[in-house]
Amino acid sequence: MAIPENFKSTITITHVTTATAIVDIDGDKFITDPIFDEAPQSHDRSQVAGLKPGEFFLTLQEGPAISIKQLPIIDCVLLSHEDHMDNLDETGRQLLMGRRVITTPDGAKNLSDHPGTCAIEPWQTLEFQLGGDEWSITHVPDGQVTDFLLHKKSFGTSPDGCQNVVYFTGDTVFIESDFRKLQEKYHVVVSLTNLG
Repeated sequence: MAIPENFKSTITITHVTTATAIVDIDGDKFITDPIFDEAPQSHDRSQVAGLKPGEFFLTLQEGPAISIKQLPIIDCVLLSHEDHMDNLDETGRQLLMGRRVITTPDGAKNLSDHPGTCAIEPWQTLEFQLGGDEWSITHVPDGQVTDFLLHKKSFGTSPDGCQNVVYFTGDTVFIESDFRKLQEKYHVVVSLTNLG
């Protein structure tokens, strides 16, 4: 499908590692699920898998393509969830200081020492100004994590009147009813889809 003619924004995406990407939209820079610890790293994830401690490990074999020191100025952090090391690690936590961070209600509670952190509920839309533009960010439910829809006026609408959006998935869980609702209300122009 072609990008709609009335989509007047420029988007550049830089993949850093796993679910971490820099999304530059008309100069406003978002970062998704920031992980920047150096490899090799190994984390016991047995509890998440329903196993006994020491039975299942998440192993990071390669570090990020860009170090945290090489990042451009980041305006907003889109954090699908803060309780997994493959979505937010110790080095990535440095990016939360002094920035707007949008995440799950539990994540906002756990990150309450970062004043720029705000919770977003399922299908809630937050509106705020960033870089002189009015932005709206909508939470698409995806199990226990947050997917994000980004929209601003220069994105325009599709021929059938749906808002053109940029879509970022957290850990991808297919929930058919939510994807149908997404399809009915929005036109996804760019999608960053993670397998996790």
